[in-house]
Amino acid sequence: MLLDVRIYRIHAGKRPAFHALVRDETVPMARVYGQRVIAFGPSSYESGIYYLVRAFRSAAERTRLARRLLRQ
Repeated sequence: MLLDVRIYRIHAGKRPAFHALVRDETVPMARVYGQRVIAFGPSSYESGIYYLVRAFRSAAERTRLARRLLRQ
């Protein structure tokens, strides 16, 4: 299994809007294209940090699903 952990630095005051975007658009779109989203949300210890964790069976699966998403 391959975990893809993405860390985002969010501008002050923009975290609620960013969370809504990820929750309502990014995560549903990722799932439509076969990506497994394990977790996402704001950091509990630093206000300007946000994370997204996805799981793939392999690096090849990650590449295949990314290409599938880009073709759309």
